[in-house]
Amino acid sequence: MTEHFEVRDRDGAARVGELRLADPVATPAVADSFLVDAGSAWPAERAVPEGDAAALTVLPHRGLPAGTEPEVAAAFAPEVPDVDYPAAAVVSPETAADLGVDAYVLSGTPGLVGHASAFVDALVTVREAIPDDAALYAPGVATPATLPLLAYAGVDLVDADRAVVRGTQGRYLTPEGETRLGDLEELPCACPACLDGRDSFDREACVEHNRHALRAATARVRSRIRSGTLRDYLEGQARHAPWPTAALRGFDQQWGYLEARTPVFRATTMRATTSDALHRPEVQRFADRVTSRYRARFDDRPLLLVPCSAGKPYGESKSHSRFQDAAGYRAHKVSLTSPLGVVPRELELTYPAQHYDAAVTGEWSADEVAFVGDVLDRYLDRADYPRVVAHVPAGGYRRAVERALADRDERLTAGDLISTGSLTELIPFEPGDTVEARFASLGSVTVARE
Repeated sequence: MTEHFEVRDRDGAARVGELRLADPVATPAVADSFLVDAGSAWPAERAVPEGDAAALTVLPHRGLPAGTEPEVAAAFAPEVPDVDYPAAAVVSPETAADLGVDAYVLSGTPGLVGHASAFVDALVTVREAIPDDAALYAPGVATPATLPLLAYAGVDLVDADRAVVRGTQGRYLTPEGETRLGDLEELPCACPACLDGRDSFDREACVEHNRHALRAATARVRSRIRSGTLRDYLEGQARHAPWPTAALRGFDQQWGYLEARTPVFRATTMRATTSDALHRPEVQRFADRVTSRYRARFDDRPLLLVPCSAGKPYGESKSHSRFQDAAGYRAHKVSLTSPLGVVPRELELTYPAQHYDAAVTGEWSADEVAFVGDVLDRYLDRADYPRVVAHVPAGGYRRAVERALADRDERLTAGDLISTGSLTELIPFEPGDTVEARFASLGSVTVARE
């Protein structure tokens, strides 16, 4: 357990923490003002620094090129002293371990910018090797545009080095990326460096603006973490540049890393507004549990597949009330939805089935059709329904059902979408149809009438 750092709020791998210095610091934070580097031990051995309660002291270290063999890195690693002041140790993916300090500095991060897979591998390796209650510092990589991604990956501390360098090169940084000074006709910012307007704005002022923009980004990210909406923000913000988008998708492939750190319930609405929402840990977890843990209690009756509703929970919507009134307990109602896949009636009140909001256009993308169809296929593998009735509209819903049934014994004919076998009957939803009429057409299901 670290003595000078404590995690206060979490949002997946992202955390809001407190670095307990003489003046406590909320993280994620820009560390320049309170960081003291004891220096490299390559030129000569360095004495253990005296330390200061007002600063985070980076202990003596030896940097090595990326990819150095672990045995070589371990041979040249300096001993980490036991100190009673806030301290950090420099580590690499090869040397990361619990060293008993409050923070860990990931070496070589500037060289990872632009290399999404290497960046993801390095962050995940180090974050899993060091204690959960220790801060992680990624130097030389942060800009206002990359900070949300860094926080999402589990980084707690950054510096302004990259922002300053880009400013001296005449690059004006924003949360969306950067713009050359020569292309700016006006300044889209109200920070102190921008108040005098474009005419007097030079590279020195650009450096100052970039510092302000980075500090503002840390405050914005802390707010997003506290509200549980960092992922929602990141999905839109990362799309302004290829590298953050690729890195976000790389982290989504690190299922074990993100899932273990993602809460099983949130009080906030999950915004499913991009295709990347299909890969959110909450979505993948729900689909995995429905297809591997959940067991239908009513699979001795027909399965009724219906489209999801805009209102949540589904059962309180008018359309689903009609479905349930017509089916009663003679069929098992399961909703098809993007991004969750399938939602059995019994799980409609669980997170995130009644806590998401999707962008509804009436059309599903190929990714959505593939995801929902594959989840339905896995769901049917664990069930033993005597008949499947898909009361769904044409388009994405129907294509997802066709995908799930395509490789099963009950194949669909191309003409009328009625299977050649007796088990599965796919009933398209046409304008003017009623649920009662469709159930009546099944013959084996009696519809109660007044």
